[in-house]
Amino acid sequence: MPYTITKEFRDCCLAVRSGDDAAAARQILRLYGYGALAAEVKKGKPFPAQVRQCLDALTAGVGTHWERPLSNGTYEQLLLQPPPPPGTTRQWRHY
Repeated sequence: MPYTITKEFRDCCLAVRSGDDAAAARQILRLYGYGALAAEVKKGKPFPAQVRQCLDALTAGVGTHWERPLSNGTYEQLLLQPPPPPGTTRQWRHY
């Protein structure tokens, strides 16, 4: 079943994929439960390789043909999965 994302979350993912928004990167990593990787993101510096790979996986399909806009302003995303609920054990994450 496709995951529906808001315009704000999509804009955040697009900023991360462009590689120039450290705050958006930290926000997405924390949302998906990767606080340790979020601590490695520094403002004004390129993302470390492990962080870049994780962000690429977490934002896959954003801004591509794998999503389509809906009439209510959200986007139907065919590749992304919703973030895990807080407190989820590590085995259920994508790491």
